[in-house]
Amino acid sequence: MNKYKRIFIFIFMLLLPNLYVSANTDIAGSPKIVRNVSIEIEADNLFDAVSVVNLLPGYNSTSDVSFYNPDISRRHGYAHIIRRIGINELEHAQGILRDIGRVTAETENRRDLSSEHADLTIYAHHSESEIARLRALMTNADTLENIVFIESRISQLDRTLDTQLGRLREIDAQTREAYINITINSYEPFVFIPNPETFFDRLSRAFNASINFSRRFFEGTVVLIARLIVPLLIYGAIVFLILLIVKSKSKTKPIKAEDQSVTTDPAQDIQE
Repeated sequence: MNKYKRIFIFIFMLLLPNLYVSANTDIAGSPKIVRNVSIEIEADNLFDAVSVVNLLPGYNSTSDVSFYNPDISRRHGYAHIIRRIGINELEHAQGILRDIGRVTAETENRRDLSSEHADLTIYAHHSESEIARLRALMTNADTLENIVFIESRISQLDRTLDTQLGRLREIDAQTREAYINITINSYEPFVFIPNPETFFDRLSRAFNASINFSRRFFEGTVVLIARLIVPLLIYGAIVFLILLIVKSKSKTKPIKAEDQSVTTDPAQDIQE
């Protein structure tokens, strides 16, 4: 039984490289090219241009729209949008963007990762084949030392394979979608629309002004009283003490002899 088992394992190991097909790799696939496009446009109406960008395939990863007035006669509209779009729809999207307005600048960066992708695919294929071979050899390992060595080697290859497959997925994601860096500027005339004021608006403004004046007057009066109350109390206490001192001195003052009245007996006065 062991003889047939070893023969089966040997035949399986010989046929494994030809039977293996990885779902995560593609050695003879399409070119792996990273494409990033930057385009600057001057449009007549900013909101219309942004609406066209939002209708493009894909989605916005960054969007910023703002306005400011450089002078009283016009306003400057600015939009910065980074849109992710499928690599197969990039050319069509560029054509739509060129029709929005006047293109002032357009650049495209390309980076070919086909060679790196092909090398990583081969390395990942070899790692998986080596892991499968070692697991097959582990079934025939007869000593603990051999088992430990094979397990250590399998663990090391697993980590290497995870790194390789992660990089392959990253390359696939980068080459599956493209980034379009869109900058839109618009210079529109600034139109000022006056707001007609009615009698009730003027009455309401006057009423609010009177309320604000009364509130500020009351607050100022309260602050003035709060600041003067302490000095007034001190001055009042001083005056009160002075009056007490003067009153006490007047009570203790001696009566002079010439001011004293002499009382006589009425009977004695009649005799005289």
